[in-house]
Amino acid sequence: EDEARYGLQLEDGWREAAEASPELPLVVLVHGFNSTPQRNAAVLEPIRDAGYPCASFAYPNDWDLREASALLSRWLR
Repeated sequence: EDEARYGLQLEDGWREAAEASPELPLVVLVHGFNSTPQRNAAVLEPIRDAGYPCASFAYPNDWDLREASALLSRWLR
C-alpha cells in the first residue's frame, strides 16, 4: 500500500524539458525527515525555470532509511 502512494513523481512537462535540452540531467528532489515534496516544492522553482526536467521522490517518514533508499534506487533504474 505504501509503495502505491510513494515513489518518483515526475512533474508535468518533464519530458518536453528533457527533449528540449537532452544534455541537462533530471533533477530529483528528495525531501528531508518529517517533510514532503510539496513542502519543499519552491526549491525546484529556479531549477525548473532554468529548463531542467524535474521530479520529486516521496517516501514515508516512518520507514527505515534503507527501505526508502532501496525504493528510490528501484525507481531510478
